[in-house]
Amino acid sequence: MRIKATISLAAVARICDQGAAGPCRARNSALRAASAPWVFLLDEDAYPAAGCLDRLLEVAAADPAAAIISPRVLRASDPRRIHYDGGHAHFLAELCLDNAHRLVEGASPPSSRPTAVATTALLIHRERALDAGLFDEDLVFFREDLDFSLRLRAAGWGIRHCSAAIVHHGRSDGVRGVLHRRRTFYQTRNRWRIILKIFEARTILLSLPWQAGYELLNLALALRCGTIGQYGSAFIDLFRRLPEILASRRKFQAHRRLPDRLLLGAPALSWTPEVSSAPLADPLRFFLDAACRAGWHRIADK
Repeated sequence: MRIKATISLAAVARICDQGAAGPCRARNSALRAASAPWVFLLDEDAYPAAGCLDRLLEVAAADPAAAIISPRVLRASDPRRIHYDGGHAHFLAELCLDNAHRLVEGASPPSSRPTAVATTALLIHRERALDAGLFDEDLVFFREDLDFSLRLRAAGWGIRHCSAAIVHHGRSDGVRGVLHRRRTFYQTRNRWRIILKIFEARTILLSLPWQAGYELLNLALALRCGTIGQYGSAFIDLFRRLPEILASRRKFQAHRRLPDRLLLGAPALSWTPEVSSAPLADPLRFFLDAACRAGWHRIADK
């Protein structure tokens, strides 16, 4: 972690390669060390365009209840293509991204009030993040952005998105090289950690049929990718750490201010280009999104 510069309103912190430890520790160190009220966290492979921080601060100044402001993230290798805009929290414990992998020309207007955001580049209100417990370092990588977003929103703070603020995103060989080889492990384990820690008991109980069906799809994907060993290890680690997860759950549930029906939803799931190109991906996506919308309608209304 390097705090590159500090102005009166925001510190800019570059989150460098942390290897197998993941980026959460460095992000938390930057948030603790900064003296400015806002901290602009940038992954080591993220490069803000001119005026990006100024535009983010303008949005922050316009909303006194905001805790996170997100920019539009473009692919550095092809600036005509959006990596993602803001996002939304799905009751399957997924972060669903607006305009993921779409061309800038013809992209849909993103929501200015996302319910969750990814962490390539974020402007974060320091004190509100500290009060919410910062990033969960036990997650290491993958879904730590969803967990962080949900905890801040559950505390009553808002998230805003500014598509006029642009960040170009490359791909580093450091963090991603080490941690992406364990992608199935972290994705599987952290999905259930978030469910067990963040979700209300009624949400967990009522959503179990959808969670189980989705888990079967994840199992099939692990088999297809040859990562079934990681998949099994994720559940072993989950059960081994269950006491500490439940302790985190008790702490979070005691202080939350918003219910799940205001935190979660059933937006269209984000699929990577690799998964989208698989046989029968389009009809499966249509069926899954429709089933989730129907399921969330029943869960949220009960």
